[in-house]
Amino acid sequence: IAGNRNLPDDVLREISSNKGWTRKYPVKVALVNNPKTPVSVAINFISHLHKRDLQALANNRNVSSVIFTAAKKAFKSKYRK
Repeated sequence: IAGNRNLPDDVLREISSNKGWTRKYPVKVALVNNPKTPVSVAINFISHLHKRDLQALANNRNVSSVIFTAAKKAFKSKYRK
């Protein structure tokens, strides 16, 4: 459900506020990659992503530019020392 691009942002915000759902890694990845997820919600999950998913997000042009830039910066600081 979190990856569905037709959901309103208030539903995505509700999913992200539920601890039971956000404990699952695939839900976090789906929320961050969904362009309708509010930026404030998606930014919080960027630090939880694994290397492969973070790199894919840093190359994903379908998300907000703020999320794209934050993912690129997080990837460089974590893995390109």
